[in-house]
Formats: sequence, structure tokens, C-alpha cells
Amino acid sequence: MTENEEPRAPEYPQSPEEQSRLQRARAEEAIRAVSAGANPAEEAFALSNQYTDEWVDRAKARIRGLFRRR
Repeated sequence: MTENEEPRAPEYPQSPEEQSRLQRARAEEAIRAVSAGANPAEEAFALSNQYTDEWVDRAKARIRGLFRRR
């Protein structure tokens, strides 16, 4: 992993409570970074990419599951 890459999200499925807790922690971390002088656009972009990556991973897992069942 290079210095610009975000760590991968934990494997799913997770409980909705755990997902909510992790999302809140990531958002608070981004707010602290911006308060410390980080670029708000970069922080928002990183959060957006991480969110999108998680949903793409979930969609791929569901599609794989559909094809395995046949």
C-alpha cells in the first residue's frame, strides 16, 4: 500500500450498528484533520472514494453469490 492509498474496509457483512460506528469514526477523523489544517476537498474526496469502494465491493459480492447459486 502506498502512502496515498486508504486502508481497505473490513470484510462485510457487518451489523448496521458497527457500520454506523465506523462511518462516524471516519467522519470525525476527517473533521479533526480539516481542523488541523488539511485540505477539506481532499478529505471529502477520500471519504467519498472509501464509501464508493465499500458499495462496489458489496455489489460484487452479491453478484458473485448469485452466479454461484446456479
